[in-house]
Amino acid sequence: MLTAAVLAWLWAQASASAAASPPPPPVLDNAVGVTGSYARRLGDEGRNVGPASGFSIGGNYEHRYYATPTGFELGVGLDFFYDRFATELDDPALLDVGLSERIISQTSFALAQTVAWRLGRVRPFAKAGAGVSVAYFSSPEIMFRPGSFDAVQPLARATVGVSVVVYRDVAVSLQGMFTHLFTRPAYTTNDGAVYSLFGDLFDLGLGVVMQF
Repeated sequence: MLTAAVLAWLWAQASASAAASPPPPPVLDNAVGVTGSYARRLGDEGRNVGPASGFSIGGNYEHRYYATPTGFELGVGLDFFYDRFATELDDPALLDVGLSERIISQTSFALAQTVAWRLGRVRPFAKAGAGVSVAYFSSPEIMFRPGSFDAVQPLARATVGVSVVVYRDVAVSLQGMFTHLFTRPAYTTNDGAVYSLFGDLFDLGLGVVMQF
């Protein structure tokens, strides 16, 4: 009788513990995410005309179209990112009146293929894709007159990262992203100087992902 009572008590404790454990995160086929990142202009473009460092904000949509019981996943999606680099200028003698900020921005769109491995709440992933960037330069500096320039460039993009489910269908993510621009459009000033302004980018950011 004592043995039976002990076994019954252990069974009750195990059942209560199982009931108290959080349910496994849902595995859903669609996800949207928002990411804020530190951004860096690479190569000669970042060195010759600053600033080289800035920030980016982006969003993405992904649809999972294949999965195995072991957690391997394939997906396809769309990325959107806006990278902005700005610096304040403080020499009025070298500036157009009323303006004091140099701005370089690159707005990009890319279709991406995702490969991922879901390990419970943790999901390492890698993405590769291609798309287009719409870049813009603006400066009030006399040396850079006429002072504005824009360009459209084809791009390739590679991303690696990891996401962790923190509550039901919501996850946080950490990712590094490299964007290669295939062209280097030249900006020519009124004085005949030529600059390459829009080059490769690196972004390192944190994000929030919602599955549905």
